[in-house]
Parts: sequence; structure tokens; C-alpha cells
Amino acid sequence: HAYGPNAERGVYKSSDGGTHWTKVLDQGPDIGVSDLTIASDEPNVLFAGTWHTRRPPWSTYAPLDDPGSGIYRSQDGG
Repeated sequence: HAYGPNAERGVYKSSDGGTHWTKVLDQGPDIGVSDLTIASDEPNVLFAGTWHTRRPPWSTYAPLDDPGSGIYRSQDGG
């Protein structure tokens, strides 16, 4: 679910062309990953932007600065 808790949230990595996947960033069922980017000058450096928010059904606004929101950096390709 996009706006509720989900144990499948996180970042996954495959080393065999997508046959098998391993979760490499797991911050819990309430933390979603909104962006991934690779550093243009260092292909082994990956950044992941996370957010912790709940969107109530009666509103389209939900704050994005809850605990768990942040930027993570990997120096080994994820």
C-alpha cells in the first residue's frame, strides 16, 4: 500500500539480472524510498531518499518531515 504500513518497503538489489532480489535498505514498514540516484562521478555511490508519512483518506496533504525521513548513502554500489 502506498500510504500505509508495508513490510515490502525499502531498496532491493539483484546481482543476477533480476532473478533473485535482496533487500539492502530496510527502515521499517512506515518508511518509503522516494528517490534513488547514482553519483555521476562515482558509479559505486548510491543515494536513497526516504520519507516517513501517513496520508489520511480525507486529506491530500501529509507532512514529509517525520522521523525516518532522510538521505542514505552507500559507497559499495548499494
